[in-house]
Amino acid sequence: MSPPVLSGRGLGWEAPTGRVILEDVDVEVPQGRTGLVGRNGAGKTVLLRLLAGELTPTRGQVVRQGTLAWLPQGRGLAPTGTVADGLGIADKLAALAQLDAGTYSDALLRQVGDDWDLAAQSRALLERLGLAWLSLDTPSETLSGGEQTRVALAACLLARPDFLLLDEPTNHLDQAARGRLYEVLTDWRGGLVVVSHDRGLLRCMDGIQELGPLGIRVYGVGYDAYQAQRETERRAAVRTHEAAQLAHKRAGQRTREQAERQARKNAAGKRARGTGSQPKILLNKWKEQAETTSAKGARNAEAALEATAQRVQDTQAEARQARGVVLTLPATRVATGQRVVEASDAGWVSPDGRFGLEGVDVDLRGPVRVALIGPNGSGKTTLVRLLQGGLVPTTGVVQRGPLRWATLDQHATGLDPELTLLQAARAAAPGVPQADVRWMLDRFLFTRHDVDRPVRVLSGGERMRAVLASLLVGDQAPQVLVLDEPTNNLDLDTLGRLVQALKAYEGALIVISHDLDFLAEVGVGQRLQLVRQGDRATVVAE
Repeated sequence: MSPPVLSGRGLGWEAPTGRVILEDVDVEVPQGRTGLVGRNGAGKTVLLRLLAGELTPTRGQVVRQGTLAWLPQGRGLAPTGTVADGLGIADKLAALAQLDAGTYSDALLRQVGDDWDLAAQSRALLERLGLAWLSLDTPSETLSGGEQTRVALAACLLARPDFLLLDEPTNHLDQAARGRLYEVLTDWRGGLVVVSHDRGLLRCMDGIQELGPLGIRVYGVGYDAYQAQRETERRAAVRTHEAAQLAHKRAGQRTREQAERQARKNAAGKRARGTGSQPKILLNKWKEQAETTSAKGARNAEAALEATAQRVQDTQAEARQARGVVLTLPATRVATGQRVVEASDAGWVSPDGRFGLEGVDVDLRGPVRVALIGPNGSGKTTLVRLLQGGLVPTTGVVQRGPLRWATLDQHATGLDPELTLLQAARAAAPGVPQADVRWMLDRFLFTRHDVDRPVRVLSGGERMRAVLASLLVGDQAPQVLVLDEPTNNLDLDTLGRLVQALKAYEGALIVISHDLDFLAEVGVGQRLQLVRQGDRATVVAE
């Protein structure tokens, strides 16, 4: 039997709008676990869809030998089915039931094949993924989005494919669910490609492949070694750009010196002609030689100047990306000891009584950085709304200091999609001079050309940077910033920019996130754990 193969040669794909997403990409899916990374908009999801056969390449060819399972980002289950339907095993379970009841036929035996213990296998896999409480006849409409994602993943694993393709499988999973997923994928022995920005998941990979404008670059190392190598490359890009700038400066200086020398020679020749001290024929010969030498020198100098200018331009974009966000944000400063928010035995119950918080005692002061942690559905977003003033406590007291608050959510809402980036940023920061808005957008790596693009065409990561820049510009920047799952859907480079910006932020941060790396990088020093029992949740300070 031929070994399984999944590869693409010269792959290209254009969107219906005519925009080229991929061009001349070569990819080889090895056995083992591979993390596929790249900037938002690079075409990672499109590449997976081409490999899976969900899209047809406009150029190039995909080679598939073997079986394949594909889990798109955010795939749910049919609302009218059960967990067994979501696992793709309902028909086999029905056939097994008929056989157990004494009904035998060749068709039933063929349908069951070797899967006589299919129900036990399915329950064991669901347990490994943290879904032990589910039965196979649980209606799928009762499952949360994260639970449906894990059932869909279980369906892929039960199919035992040669290749498994996953697109952002940990989005919206809490830390416990992520940990279980890491364990399951670490045991995978076939070919696996994961598109993800979850660094915990990427550390489970055997190797990293990066999709960029020039195609796929293979890093045959784990995530941390990949990051170290990329950092070396970034520093080299900055040095290369600085060397190009220096060479251009020196070329300009040589051009000016050449022009000055020639001007002095021309002046000397004019003086010699004026005195008549040399024969005219000799003076004319010298003049002709000088003009030829001058023209050649000028051409050489101009060519060197043009070449160095082109080199500066060629290295500028990569160096700009490598340098990252540089900010000072004194307008966001919160004084040590300043009350941010204080809750005393506070509680809140939903109007229908189905969920509530109770016994909330919180005292946040100064430029505190606090994380709200807990399983999905434990009430983190409800607690934020209570602290921020979006909900009125039904018991106890919540007091906030005289500080400006703002929220940055995972969908980066807040900018009008039909405006250009510059127009939308100015609308979000009324009264701020256009020059200041441009300056802040530039600090967040938006060029003078980028600011004229409509907001609706920006990638998720670009919108995140744009909204944060709009929030932080001017004297009315927020002093308390609430971040609700800010790392979902961000590429690794954009995530790094966000971390850099938040390190410069001098106000208080309240963060909801399951990304432990991110929490450590932004300097979270306090954690509030939400513990839910039944329809009520409490807050425990860690």
